[in-house]
Parts: sequence; C-alpha cells; structure tokens
Amino acid sequence: MSEWVLKEALKQHAAWNKKDLVVSVNIAPAHLLSKRFFQRLALLLKNAPDVPPESLEIEILETVSVSDIDSAVEVVKVCQQLGVHVALDDFGTGYASLSYLKQLPLNTLKMDKSFVLNLLTNPEDRAIIACIVELSKTFGYKLIAEGVESQELEQALIGIGCQFGQGYFIAKPMSADAMSSWMISH
Repeated sequence: MSEWVLKEALKQHAAWNKKDLVVSVNIAPAHLLSKRFFQRLALLLKNAPDVPPESLEIEILETVSVSDIDSAVEVVKVCQQLGVHVALDDFGTGYASLSYLKQLPLNTLKMDKSFVLNLLTNPEDRAIIACIVELSKTFGYKLIAEGVESQELEQALIGIGCQFGQGYFIAKPMSADAMSSWMISH
C-alpha cells in the first residue's frame, strides 16, 4: 500500500509541475523497514524524472524509529543518498531519547499537535515548544508544528520561533484539483 501511495504522490507532484513544492508521504512501518524499500524507492524516483528527489519527504513515526533505531538510521541515510528528505513525525509523543535524535540524520521534525493545541493556555506546553524550537535549530532541522488551528496559534508559534506549520487554519484536506487552485491563490 505504501508503495502505491508513493507512486501516486510522485505522479501528482509531476502533474502539479511545481519544482519548489515538497510532498510528504507517511510510510507504514512494515514497508519502511522492509529490505526492499530502498530498491523500490530508487525505482519509483527513476520512473518520475520530472520530480526532483529533494521534493519528496518521507515521514517516519517517532515510535518506529525508537523500536528499531539501527534500521531507522539506515533508512534515513539511504533516503538522503537518493536525495529524499526525511521527517520524524509526531515528535514528542513517543519514547525517543535525545541520543536517538542525535543518531538520526533527519531533515525535519514535525512537532506533535498535542503540544500546539494548548499553547495559548498552558505554560508547560509553551516551554516544551520553545525547547523543541531550540533543539531543532541546534540539529539544523526544519521544524513543522502540527495542529495549527487558529491565527492566534500561528502567531504564538511564530513568536516562539517556529516558522512552519500545518493544520486547518492553513488548509483543510483537499483533492488534488482543489490543491492546484489553492497553490495559485496562496
């Protein structure tokens, strides 16, 4: 199933014909850690010559990387050798230690929405977000806040130093055709 999703994402990216657009794809743990993942990903990229590899980002769950850190590190390195970026999704909800984070040569951290949703009312969540912002700067990771549901949240995140977000305030899920129109107007 994950291979089909990757193939369709690359096909849609080519149809949008926007070289600066990054398409993120969550990969199922079993698919990600399979022995054939690398070969299949390389073949999919070869069959999508109009899509720059760096415009594809593979998202792995924090819990996956923790369960088999050696395999996760290998996957990240091979993806990056192919030019593909790698994001650690739902950061902060799993059991990753800082040593795991140090071992994974990531491009992006996606901060879990559980911290973002209460940012305006919970000083502890604000402090955690500030720490994650600094951590991402230290490691050179792009940081994306999940769960940006209002302009107030967006402004608070920007004030703390988080420059990227995703959530219903930015855009709700949409079809590929609707996305084409949305990209033109935004």
